[in-house]
Amino acid sequence: MAIAIVFFLGGPWVLCWSGPSTISFAATRSRKITTNMVGDSRADSPTPSLPLHDVWISGAGTLGSIVADVYRLKHPIANIVAETATNHRHTGLLANGIDCRLRERRSSLELGTAKNVVISIPPSVSVDYAKEVSAACDIWSGPTHGGKLIFTSSLGVYGDPDGAVVDEKSHVENNNPRSKRYYYVGNTTIYRLLTHHVMSRLLEAENAVLQKGGKVVRLAGLYTELRGAHTYWMKLAKDGKQIESNSNGLVNLIHYNDAADFVISMLDKGD
Repeated sequence: MAIAIVFFLGGPWVLCWSGPSTISFAATRSRKITTNMVGDSRADSPTPSLPLHDVWISGAGTLGSIVADVYRLKHPIANIVAETATNHRHTGLLANGIDCRLRERRSSLELGTAKNVVISIPPSVSVDYAKEVSAACDIWSGPTHGGKLIFTSSLGVYGDPDGAVVDEKSHVENNNPRSKRYYYVGNTTIYRLLTHHVMSRLLEAENAVLQKGGKVVRLAGLYTELRGAHTYWMKLAKDGKQIESNSNGLVNLIHYNDAADFVISMLDKGD
């Protein structure tokens, strides 16, 4: 049996089929972009300017690209930026009218230029992951214009609860070597430990986002038809191998499309 779970920190929404509960402890941040106009009696007063971009997606991989594409369908004239480490996905994104940027070319001129920012950067992209996530937060123009800052995290921060039901109030674990995660390289599935170093990075990044007034979504195992934990079990079955598991156990999964829809619903809904 599969159950889709997503936990949300820092706001009132929750999409959770294992039990409705929320947690709200996001700090607030007030930020204004000022413009001084010559001859204007208000030149010395901070005046918020309109953000240049409606949505900036930092880390437009599989999930981020879907968020960009679906947001374009819902908001045809929106200014959407998809920031990536490489140009691998740029052709498809550009075809949908999405402005593509390379992370290495980001400059200080882009700070505070986006009404909404979605951060979907994997922990593997940087040695100082929290710093990288925090830098992406600074693209956000702040709450002044009613936008959101959203970080997609993982249920992996809960470690391995031995089959217990967890929610956003459950204890997080950053030093449990038994926590596991599936990694994918091409069409090959590699099952290996999600070390406490990765979990620590996720928790530090979450805190950086919350401190800047953002919101955190802890997603369960993301999957598509050809990508996800189920492909590992299907391969074992195809090879005639027995799958050792509890027949009454639950597998926490959420489809990439559903995760993207949830992120966009957060962007479109007011507090």
